[in-house]
Amino acid sequence: MTLARIVRRLDRVQFVVAQTGREARLMAGLLTPSLILLDTQLSDCHAQDLMVFLGRAVRRTALPLAVLSGDETDRITFIRAGAVAWITKPLRIAEVERSVTTLLDLFSSR
Repeated sequence: MTLARIVRRLDRVQFVVAQTGREARLMAGLLTPSLILLDTQLSDCHAQDLMVFLGRAVRRTALPLAVLSGDETDRITFIRAGAVAWITKPLRIAEVERSVTTLLDLFSSR
């Protein structure tokens, strides 16, 4: 089950999907999301580079950003760059739902 299908199951969540790092950069400039889920497997850029770009917006707006990855080696780098959560692949439906709901609850009260 893809991330989009998991998130789509949540009642209060509306979402958009960026298929590439380039799309994510454009969307970040146009939209005001409540949460960003960043998959480290991007076809057109390094996720760390995109994280640096998104991290500025995250810090400025107190926007939660969660990273999805099956590789733990860069976890600290992403956390230092502004990620507030790490979701491990392979994705587990309950873990993704719990993480998304918790982050939205925590950051909506700010």
